[in-house]
Amino acid sequence: MKYNRERLFLSIYMFLISTLIILGFLYEEPFGKRNMLLIMISLAFLIGLVAQFLICNTKPQIVIILLSLILLVSLEMNSKYAINYYYHSIYIVLLFSSFYRYPKKSGLFLSLIISICATIKFIELLLIQATSANIALFVFFSVIQILIMLVVIFAKNYWEENAITQGLYLELLDTNKQLQLYSDEIRQLTKSEERTRIARDLHDTLGHDLTGLIMQMEISQRLLQNNQYDMGIDNLEQAKKAARESLSKVREILSTLKDDENKEWTHKSIYQLAEEFKTKTNITTKFKISGYCNLNPDIGVTLYRIVQEALTNSARHSKAEKVIIALNYEANGISFHIEDNGGLEGEKKV
Repeated sequence: MKYNRERLFLSIYMFLISTLIILGFLYEEPFGKRNMLLIMISLAFLIGLVAQFLICNTKPQIVIILLSLILLVSLEMNSKYAINYYYHSIYIVLLFSSFYRYPKKSGLFLSLIISICATIKFIELLLIQATSANIALFVFFSVIQILIMLVVIFAKNYWEENAITQGLYLELLDTNKQLQLYSDEIRQLTKSEERTRIARDLHDTLGHDLTGLIMQMEISQRLLQNNQYDMGIDNLEQAKKAARESLSKVREILSTLKDDENKEWTHKSIYQLAEEFKTKTNITTKFKISGYCNLNPDIGVTLYRIVQEALTNSARHSKAEKVIIALNYEANGISFHIEDNGGLEGEKKV
């Protein structure tokens, strides 16, 4: 896109200067030696113009522009008019292009040289005849040059700032995409770890309980076959109780499979978790929060999972009657601890 814009600018630039050179020559209506002189200078100027288009390096282009300025001054000095406005308009085009095409320092250098060259003919005119009309003409063209310089400087600054902004915006979009990919990867890894943990819990808990249940049923079968009905029935009752306990453990494990990914994170979520835990286990549960932080939903759900796991472990291992959870927002993270009347379960920081 930038390359196409440069080609369009150079095409317009060459067309304008070529047109002004031709119109200036026709306006002069030269003849004789002056005719040949103006033709030679105009052709040299146009060749320099084409060379600017073909050469890519900045320094040779600036040298060609300086040589072209010498030719342009020569055209004006050999003009039969006090001011040939077609030739003089070329300074304005050069002034505009120097700021547009080159860096600020190079553009400012060229603009100063162009402005000086543009005043040579006016100085000559004022030295010959310093009338109020000539002075007004000089002031008029000087003001136009200054205004063009200011407009082009502001326009160039705008283009550069806009290009920087666009670049930063594209970098931000790319960074956002990368962060989204990392977030998705972390979410997938978290799910995978959660599934692994649940599979391990099912294997450790359910596998062990089912093995014991099978052994109890085999013992009951042998007792019944030996007519030991009382002992067999009692053993079956124990097996039934063990099966209920195993079912309860499986339900606890599977309860962590609930999809909290789309859950809106609020403090109310953990309060509800504590109330549900109290209802299911008949364990008195208190939840305290100190400080405040507006959490990212993914972090909030992760914290929810940690508290949920801590409560489950407390119910499963400590045989407590009372559980206290304290959540504290700190400057560099979030800390919490869970404590029950069976002992301190632990402290974590996220």
